[in-house]
Amino acid sequence: MSFEKQKILLVTAGFPFADTERGFISTEFDCLQQHYDPYILCIGSRDPMIHPFPDTIPVERYFHTISVRSLSGAIKLLGHALHPQTLAELGAAAKGQRMGQILRRYRQIVFYRANAREMEKHMDTLIRREGIRMIYTYWCSEATVAAVSLKKKYPHLKVITRFHGHDLFCQRKATNWQPFRRFIADGIDRLVFACQMGMDYFLHTWGEAYAAKSSLHYLGCTRAERKEAAGSAAWRLVSCSNLIPLKRVECIIDAIAQLPSSAAVRWDHFGDGTERPALEQRAKASFGPNVTWEFHGRVPNNQMFAWYRKLDPDLFLTTTTTEGGVPVSLQEAFAMGIPAVGTAVGGVPEIVLDGVTGYLLEENADAAQVCAAIQAFFALEPAVRQEMSDRAYRLWETQYDAQRNAEAFIAEIQELLQ
Repeated sequence: MSFEKQKILLVTAGFPFADTERGFISTEFDCLQQHYDPYILCIGSRDPMIHPFPDTIPVERYFHTISVRSLSGAIKLLGHALHPQTLAELGAAAKGQRMGQILRRYRQIVFYRANAREMEKHMDTLIRREGIRMIYTYWCSEATVAAVSLKKKYPHLKVITRFHGHDLFCQRKATNWQPFRRFIADGIDRLVFACQMGMDYFLHTWGEAYAAKSSLHYLGCTRAERKEAAGSAAWRLVSCSNLIPLKRVECIIDAIAQLPSSAAVRWDHFGDGTERPALEQRAKASFGPNVTWEFHGRVPNNQMFAWYRKLDPDLFLTTTTTEGGVPVSLQEAFAMGIPAVGTAVGGVPEIVLDGVTGYLLEENADAAQVCAAIQAFFALEPAVRQEMSDRAYRLWETQYDAQRNAEAFIAEIQELLQ
């Protein structure tokens, strides 16, 4: 088998189905398949295949099947509940916790190990049948535990995982615990992070000893045809996120509502979610006649640049409470030379450099602070705003070009397989 045709098992949570993960992984996957022979195992997605995908690349859906509702499932779970690995993990998870939280974490750990064990059996079959040389889990999950466990049986096998947000930060779990992270870190070949802050968090939480096998690889976004600013009397604002509580889009609405009534404002938001009806109602009730606005809903990543060229926004806004990496939405804005106002969470401070590429606000910035940042931007001379735009674009060009970042990531894979 030639080096270029070595088989890699890529474990995803949605790709290549629908638009789930497509904006994050597409460029990296295109680069991956140029060098390797990928086999995709998609966990839990029932979405349709709405984009063309090569018939030559095998894609398989996988669903967790462990359940207490069947006798066989209950027996399996009992076995996992009493397994030494489970009890050892519980020992770490129980430190300093009250009984109720201990029980919740115990249940989480039991199901996590049970799902991992079932996946391990399936992956074992794929390794033997397909000649898998590496397993790459795009999220750190039960699949990662399964893959690391298989390294004992297959010494040639390399395993890497990429962290994002809900699989990284303990506070993103209801139990405030991420199971088996030390087991993973002990046995894995590479821990990949989407921002420096995420890597720092992991090492601080689980141990600096894992620094040698940790690496930073920004996701990036594709290159865009940057449009020269046409100039407008209106203050043109744009935001892009899911409409869910942790994104705090209501803070953006309240900030815009506080802008001077003498300013003509245009705001466009891209993204959808459970909070949309309430946010639309809030905007209707809050905005004066000087503000025009629109919720565009969910728009595929490959259409965002066309929208930005059409709308020609001056400033991007994000007030999110948490991020596992550098938001792709910010990278897309910078690829078009759109500076940003953002809260200092996750990897946002790695791209929104205060006074350089935009305005960086404190983590829990309120609407008044967001409003003040917007006004500060539009108080700048046009030439100064243009320089901020240019710096945003140059930062994207040097750090967040998806093609360049994907090639660097593939080079690291090549080193591991050699």
